[in-house]
Amino acid sequence: MVGIEGLLNLGQPLHTTVVVTDFDDSDRVVATFRRALGRMPTKLVHLDLSGAGKDGGETKAGDWAIDPAAHGLNQDKVYLSVLALLCRHGSLKAVRQLQETIPRGDCARLELPSVEMGFELSHAMKMADVILSADYGVQDLASDTFFERLALNAPYRVEISTPNGMLLVSGSRPWFQLAGRLVDGESRILPGGEVAYTGSDIEGVFTVTGGLLATPEAPEAAPLARALTRLSRRFEHDPVTMTIADGQVMAFESKGPLAGTLDMLLRGAGYRQVTEVGISFNTACRTLIHDWPASSNEGCPGVHLGLGGDPDPEQEPAKESLVHIDLISPTVLVLVNGKPFMKLA
Repeated sequence: MVGIEGLLNLGQPLHTTVVVTDFDDSDRVVATFRRALGRMPTKLVHLDLSGAGKDGGETKAGDWAIDPAAHGLNQDKVYLSVLALLCRHGSLKAVRQLQETIPRGDCARLELPSVEMGFELSHAMKMADVILSADYGVQDLASDTFFERLALNAPYRVEISTPNGMLLVSGSRPWFQLAGRLVDGESRILPGGEVAYTGSDIEGVFTVTGGLLATPEAPEAAPLARALTRLSRRFEHDPVTMTIADGQVMAFESKGPLAGTLDMLLRGAGYRQVTEVGISFNTACRTLIHDWPASSNEGCPGVHLGLGGDPDPEQEPAKESLVHIDLISPTVLVLVNGKPFMKLA
């Protein structure tokens, strides 16, 4: 099912959609969701954080705590779907605190560029359009097909072929669905539309032919993320092949200078571990965006490998704040236990 009706768990009684924003002039974005919801069986509440946390400190839950009575809600009975559109790192903790107060509901965060990464209102409008045009029914079907084929053999084999060879993900460690309709208790990042693996049983080669998405875990990691973002457009003309053993990047290679630049920027040990393998099939993420860190890049049909920081930005950063880098290839053949799952030229 396409659009917000396919994303939200609208079958729940007393469903309420809570749109949380932390940037100025967010009414335009909220109006987009209000129009999309139309006469659907949900009530929309907007929580505006734009006046909190601008001094660089954390936004505190008390700055914007929900007063159920003020919105005509019975918090013990209502089902809350939280859609958080955030560009400030300090807002993440407040959203987690909000989730802890919800007996029934789900939470999806529309991943926007942070202020340090040059956030603009147009970025929020673009990403809102993407999630409102996605086909979540197709995402559920694609996920079901993947997991049906994954279950055919134990241990499983997922073979990912890119122009210069094959990458093998094998074993029994679970994959995760980050796609389709939200369910009670779920929390995930949008636009999404993928299945993902976070283990280390990864061997072979992977050629990056599309671009990258660099997401800093904290403001101090933004300078590296900005430098990496400027490289994204170059992969189409200078593809980089990664050699991987036991989930560790052993080498970057390319015909031009891009591999050397990448190797220099990612010299630290924290950037040699593959933290994620994602197979994406979100057809609303039609094209890669290189001018700014668009989270829709991760959802573009194809495969991406994550390096560096935690693939879930809502997790608490490690002692060393890193950048999470998704290296993307839209030129792939994916076999799951020998059966075709995806072929993109």
